[in-house]
Amino acid sequence: MASVSETRTNKEIVRRFANEFVNESNYDTAREFLDADIVDSTSLGETTGREAVVETTEELRKAFPDFVVTPEETVAEKDTVVVRMTQRGTHEGVFMGYEPTGNAFEIGAMAFLRLEDGKIAERRVRPDVLGMLRQLGVTTLQTA
Repeated sequence: MASVSETRTNKEIVRRFANEFVNESNYDTAREFLDADIVDSTSLGETTGREAVVETTEELRKAFPDFVVTPEETVAEKDTVVVRMTQRGTHEGVFMGYEPTGNAFEIGAMAFLRLEDGKIAERRVRPDVLGMLRQLGVTTLQTA
């Protein structure tokens, strides 16, 4: 069972991961934040391993060079940290087969991260992909 200090430490690790790895594109921090066998799941698929997370993040950065996440709320219990966030970026590279539109997006997302021994061992991110695609102007699909 995680202590209060371990839970606080886990929240800090996740906060630093978002800032340093995701927002600042400092991929050299991957060893510090990510377990070697991390399971990373998003709405677009699942990858396994630290290097795969670096590669998929680099691909995302090619499509959205200014991509940033802003944590809005963080809740932690035991070994799990949940983050409600806002994601923003400008479509300047191919994404999901769509050519760049130059349009910006701002969407909500949720992330569930499980930590082991001070490293992120599992990450499940659920962004509003349909909202993103609408804002990019690549779909006219409407919800009911």
